[in-house]
Amino acid sequence: MITRMWEARIAYDRRPDADLLPLGCEVYASYDGPLRAVVISHFADETALAVYAGPDWRTDSRAEAAAFGDAVVGEPHVWHFTQVS
Repeated sequence: MITRMWEARIAYDRRPDADLLPLGCEVYASYDGPLRAVVISHFADETALAVYAGPDWRTDSRAEAAAFGDAVVGEPHVWHFTQVS
């Protein structure tokens, strides 16, 4: 399993378009400080992740950004994790 974490600053409080995000993902908004959004999603393997985010899934953060539209400010960041224990 691969866990994907996407994070970006957002210009204004906006709920993402759920149809553009993976089923079952978790979406968080910052509690204080600059407005930020975080999307955490889980994929069975690299193939499943590539179907969602494209062949450049390791560095491409546009899939989630599309769900927030023009609210995204600057360059989003994306990280991937696998469970170790």
